[in-house]
Amino acid sequence: MIIHRRKQLTSNQAAISLTEIKILIQAFVIFLSCVWNWVGTTYSTKLFHPQTTGFTIWFYVMQFSLQWINPILYLLMN
Repeated sequence: MIIHRRKQLTSNQAAISLTEIKILIQAFVIFLSCVWNWVGTTYSTKLFHPQTTGFTIWFYVMQFSLQWINPILYLLMN
């Protein structure tokens, strides 16, 4: 959508600005972290039995570590 609007506004369609690249990188990293979170929490029952300590540790590490990605990424990129 960003690239489509840029093509409507400018005549230089070959160049992508630095701001657009930053936004695309942020979106890609956030998407990957969401996919990793979903895969880790959905399929963790196949790795560990749901009532073991390993499952509990894995689940909480997945939840708490991936919640910090979005704010840290926002602060680093801006």
